[in-house]
Amino acid sequence: VSQSRYVSKSLQLKSGTFSPSGNVTLLSTASGTAYLDNFSSGNSGLYGASSFLTVQRYLGGSSVFHYLSSPVDNAFISDWADDFTVTGQDGFLNTGTAFTNPWPTVWYYDETNTNASMAYGWISYTNTSSPFSRMTGYACILGGTTIEVSGQVNQTPSLTKTITKTTSAQPLSDGWNLLGNPYPSPLDWDLVYGLNSANVSSYVYYWSAATNNYATYNNATGLTTNGGVDKIASSQAFFIKKTATGSGTFTLNNTAKATDIGTSFFKTETQVPVIKLSLQKDQYEDELLVYQHDQAENGLDEQSDVAEWESPHPGVPSFYTLQSGEKLSNEGFSAIKPGLIIPLGVEKTSGLHQMKVNQLQQLAYAVYLELIVTGK
Repeated sequence: VSQSRYVSKSLQLKSGTFSPSGNVTLLSTASGTAYLDNFSSGNSGLYGASSFLTVQRYLGGSSVFHYLSSPVDNAFISDWADDFTVTGQDGFLNTGTAFTNPWPTVWYYDETNTNASMAYGWISYTNTSSPFSRMTGYACILGGTTIEVSGQVNQTPSLTKTITKTTSAQPLSDGWNLLGNPYPSPLDWDLVYGLNSANVSSYVYYWSAATNNYATYNNATGLTTNGGVDKIASSQAFFIKKTATGSGTFTLNNTAKATDIGTSFFKTETQVPVIKLSLQKDQYEDELLVYQHDQAENGLDEQSDVAEWESPHPGVPSFYTLQSGEKLSNEGFSAIKPGLIIPLGVEKTSGLHQMKVNQLQQLAYAVYLELIVTGK
């Protein structure tokens, strides 16, 4: 290939080494994103080590956060600066008390920050000559656009990255690492978790630009909130939670890749008792999930409960359960039975809101909602 070529579905490498001298671009639109397939049955070829690949990622929505990563090696922040405004002080730590103008538009997350609030672990990364760090996720502020990066395809048989869990005054905020998909191919979280189950929780947390909210997916149950899915797209970043204090290793390889992010996003849910509610205002909503699982513990449980992350979008409400003073988006119980009282909380609720029952499953008893207005 000596001239530019554009791929709209999949670039399948059957065998040998594909070493194009011209530019090859994996296209991305609102209807789908092309990917490199050198891992599925019958596709075991290599992409030339000295050949570059350009990978696009279509991003819809308004000017909100997107969690992004580089799907190739030897790419730089300047690749993104061609597609959206990269601005603000480089290396600025968001402490909640110090401010900088203009506000930076690219950030990475430092889990070792000991502040009890996850809002204060962000460090800006806006120097356009800085390289992307492999398997690192970035939070970016940009509107609807298509970004692209060019670099070399990472074909190391097994990739690893150090992850940490640092103790703070808020255990549910500890251990969250923002990682990035380093491949020009989707990942399957169920397979990713299978490689890392000794070190991380079964939950994956990421930003959904479609809902302007945080979404969750749980490998253990197949349960989701806010439209969570089990696939991680190319150029997508995601939060994982390390389970034990200290440092450890997160691993990726070809066995965790997926062939198509256009269909079968959702894993079949485990048939366990489930209560899924949502609070809606206009087109925005926030879901909470209560479920029964034999490995869950009543009370605050780091393995089964997930902290509520409030959307930074001003129009999205925050809806959660309360356990031992902590706000949870997912709360697991060893048994959902008569006499169980689950306090709920809401925030950002000026104006008319609607509470909806999104899912009731495998419940042997009636569920009642009691409205109690506090502070009146």
